[in-house]
Amino acid sequence: SKEEMQRTVLGFIPKLDSVGELARGGRDGRNFFLDLSSAMNEMYTNEYAVSEKVWIRREQVRAAIEQVMSNSREFPPGTKVAVFGSSANGFGSPNSDLDLCLSIPASAADFTKDGRGVEAMTNLASKFTAAGMRDVNTERLTARIPIVKFNVPYNDNGTEILVECDLSLQNPLALLNTSLLRTYATISPMTCVLASIIKRWAKSRDINNPSKHTLSSYGYILMLTYFLKNARRGDGNPILPNLQWVDPLWAQNPTTPYREIASKPKSPQTLVAHPTLENYVVNSYFYRQGLEGLQKYCADNNSQVPSVFCLHLSSTTLQLTLGKIYLLKIIDNYLPQ
Repeated sequence: SKEEMQRTVLGFIPKLDSVGELARGGRDGRNFFLDLSSAMNEMYTNEYAVSEKVWIRREQVRAAIEQVMSNSREFPPGTKVAVFGSSANGFGSPNSDLDLCLSIPASAADFTKDGRGVEAMTNLASKFTAAGMRDVNTERLTARIPIVKFNVPYNDNGTEILVECDLSLQNPLALLNTSLLRTYATISPMTCVLASIIKRWAKSRDINNPSKHTLSSYGYILMLTYFLKNARRGDGNPILPNLQWVDPLWAQNPTTPYREIASKPKSPQTLVAHPTLENYVVNSYFYRQGLEGLQKYCADNNSQVPSVFCLHLSSTTLQLTLGKIYLLKIIDNYLPQ
C-alpha cells in the first residue's frame, strides 16, 4: 500500500493534512510560513543572489572574448558574443559557469552550414591560447552544436579568478530561452527564490545531471514556472502570468480577470529556424515590453512564497523527501535559534 511504501522508503508516513494547521499558526501559535519565507529568502540572498560586481565581471569577460573573436577575422562582420543560460537568465548563482555563443548575423546564415563555422572556431581556439586563456578544449567541436571550452583569468583586486567558459556556435533558441526566463525573473523575483531551493535540493540528491538521465536545472525551472502559471491565487488569477500567451492589454493593467490571446503573433522576428532540426521553425514570441504592471501584479504574491512552495511539493514527486527533510534543514541552518 501507499503507507507501507512510505514507511519502507522514507521511514515515516507524511502528514499532509498538517499544512492547513501550519497555515493557521500551528499548535504553538508560531507562524511556520513566515519563518519558512524568512529562511528561504536568507538562503537565496546569501548563496544565490548575484551581485553587481559579478555582473560586471561577466560582462568584462564576455567583451574580452568578443574582442579576440573580432581580431581573428574568422567570422562574418557583425558577429557578436552573447551570454545565455544561468549566467544571464536570473536563475543562476555567483558561481555559474559562463555559457556563451557566437551569434552570426542573418545576412551570413549559411556560414554555419558548410563547415566554415567549425573551421573558424578551431582557428579561434588557437587565438584564445595566444590571448592568455587557459585549458582550451576543442573536443566538442564535432558535436551538433560545436563548443570550445576554456578558462579566462580575471584579476579581482589582485586575486586571480579563473572564469569557466563554454563558447558555442549560433544557438539562437538558447538566447531566446534565456531572455524568456530573464523576463520571468524580472517580473517575479519570488520565482528565483523558489527555483534556488529546488535546484539546491536536486543537486544534493544528485538528480540534476542529464548525463545520468536526470533533469537539468533548466528542466526543474521549467517545471516550476509551469506550476506557477497553472496554480491560482485567491482571486482566480494565475500566480505567474504565461508570457507566451498573456494578453498584452491585460499585462499593461492587470487589475481584471486574467486574459490570454487566442494565437501567438507571427513575424520575421519571432519565427526562428531550429538550430539542429531541419525544416523546423519555432515561434519564439513572448510578451516582454512594458513590464511594470506585471511586476506589481507579481509583487502581490511575495507573501505567498512558502505556501506556494508547499503547493509545489504537494503537486510533484519532490514532495515526500523534500517536505520532510530538506525544509527542516533550511530552517535549522538559517532561522535564529
